[in-house]
Order: sequence, then C-alpha cells, then structure tokens
Amino acid sequence: MFQLLFFIFYQMSIQLVTLKETFFSSIVKWKKDEELADLIMAKTSENTESEVAEWVNNNNSDPDQRIWGIYSNDLDKPIGIARLMFINWEAGTTELGLYFGEVDARGKGYGKKVINLLLQKAFDELNLKKVFLKVLSSNIPAMKLYEKMGFEIEGVLKKHHFVKNQLHDVIYMSFFKENYESE
Repeated sequence: MFQLLFFIFYQMSIQLVTLKETFFSSIVKWKKDEELADLIMAKTSENTESEVAEWVNNNNSDPDQRIWGIYSNDLDKPIGIARLMFINWEAGTTELGLYFGEVDARGKGYGKKVINLLLQKAFDELNLKKVFLKVLSSNIPAMKLYEKMGFEIEGVLKKHHFVKNQLHDVIYMSFFKENYESE
C-alpha cells in the first residue's frame, strides 16, 4: 500500500502545463539568471512580461515546436520550461530542451520525471523516432542523468561554447524510440 501511495504522490508532484500568464513573471526572472543562461547555452536577456507573452505565442504557433511550463505541486509554483524543438516530421526527430529556472527545484529528481514526460509525448503522442539534446561537457549532473536514462553520446563539438572565459565542448546525445518503454 505504501508503495502505491508513494507512486501516486510522485506521479502528481510535477506537471507539464500550458504556458500561461502565471508563468510570465517567473520567465522574466529566469531569463536574467546568468548561471542558468550558462547551463543552457543561452544569453541573459531583459524582457518584459509582454515580450515573454510574445515569445510564448510565437513558440505555441510554431508547428515544429511544443513548449510547456514545468509546475511543481510540491513547491506550489512554476519551476521551469520544457520543449520539443525543431521537430523534423519527415525524419521523425526533435531536440529536447528543458531548464529549471527555480534554483530550489534543481537536484530534486524533477529532471528525470520531466524527461520521461517529454519522451512519452515525443514517441507516444507525436510518433517521432528520435529525441536528441545538447549539453555542456561541464554540466556533469545533467550528463549523468541523461546517460542513466538511456541517452547515448552521438557526437562532440570541441571547444564550441564560451562560458566564464573558457571554451567548453558541447555533447550531442540521443534516445531512439526502439529503446523506449512506455509507462
């Protein structure tokens, strides 16, 4: 009985939700976060909530993207963004992107749950064949998680991204539908 209750609680602790206005002020804050920008290979930006709304609208209207907010029931707040980007419908491929803008949400195991939800959407709902991602070689926790979940290294772009006065390798990893087991 305890295992069943734990499983139900774990399943309910994190959700992928439609990005709505309730996320916009958080996204404004996250886009200013230098540490987060370094982790996701982006630049910081000073955006208003209306600019974020436009960004969300553009992403939602792009037929080759799917974007969600990550909401934590445990923390009772928005904690990040999850995306399937650059969907190539003919080849059946997509790039996975996610980040946890809320520092207190990092390192709590949410990443595994979000990745499982994204793989489910990519393979079961969109019928894609391959999900790939890119990660900085210096982002060891993320690389360990991806490998543990079955992502395999496909390639390395040597000295490709500049962070904190150093060039870092960018690792490309992928997960194929034939290795996916639906939950």
